[in-house]
Amino acid sequence: MTTQSKPEFSIERLSGLLLFVAAMSRLLPHPPNLAPITAMAVFSGWVFPSYRSAVVSVVTTMLASDLALALFHWDWGYIFHGMLPIVYGTFALIIALARVVSQRSDRWGWSLPTLLASSAIFFVITNFFVWALGSMYPKTWEGLATCYAMAVPFYHVNGLAPFELVRNALLGDVLYGGFLLGGYVIARRYFDRFVTAPAR
Repeated sequence: MTTQSKPEFSIERLSGLLLFVAAMSRLLPHPPNLAPITAMAVFSGWVFPSYRSAVVSVVTTMLASDLALALFHWDWGYIFHGMLPIVYGTFALIIALARVVSQRSDRWGWSLPTLLASSAIFFVITNFFVWALGSMYPKTWEGLATCYAMAVPFYHVNGLAPFELVRNALLGDVLYGGFLLGGYVIARRYFDRFVTAPAR
């Protein structure tokens, strides 16, 4: 009996497919702020074989979904806006964090804290650059504090209170994180059944 290795690209393609499905879910009706964005970055850093492949996969799928949203709403602001490099740069940082955590022996116990920490990182960095690059707030410590204080109400949509928007954001991270990481684990167990096969 000989062993037959499972092609590694099968897992990478599966991970890419899960990312694509999550990204395209942005086109479906959903509560404000309930989105897969942070979970996609954490998932990619967690499972892709290299940092580069994780970043490329996230950026590619996000660009595809942004383009689809731009065409659907006929609004090119989904793709061409000044914060785009900041958003993608923050994704790259979150992916790096997820890769570090994924090396731990107890990494699955850290999956939820990593998702929540990544949400906080995204909020802090993106709103810092809203303050630094924009003209809405004075370039003072008070202006920065005001920017953060106004960040959640700024996304006030459809009469939802700020607490509800924060809740939706965290719920989206947990639900999509569970879908991506859980789907990966289930599929990986399925593929592992074919790691060995009898010689013919």
